[in-house]
Amino acid sequence: PLEYGGQRPPTAQWTVTGAGSAIVGLGGSGVRIADVTIGCITDLGINDTNNMGAAMAPAAAETLTAYFKDTQSKPNDFDLIITGDLGSVGAD
Repeated sequence: PLEYGGQRPPTAQWTVTGAGSAIVGLGGSGVRIADVTIGCITDLGINDTNNMGAAMAPAAAETLTAYFKDTQSKPNDFDLIITGDLGSVGAD
């Protein structure tokens, strides 16, 4: 907790617990859900509370890799792939 006055370094990430939802119907046109891959916990033992991106990135990578394998697709098949804040230190 920040209430006790601890200072966060500028490279620290913020995490959030959240959820998303969609109303899905059997018919219609336009946007559709074609595939789904459920992620799982990947624990590499990261315990630096100021670097939660390092803790979350392996699970994101594993989930994306599983999706590409399951659907026989590749990253270039998509216009955009979005994840949460996995950190920006060392990134362009």
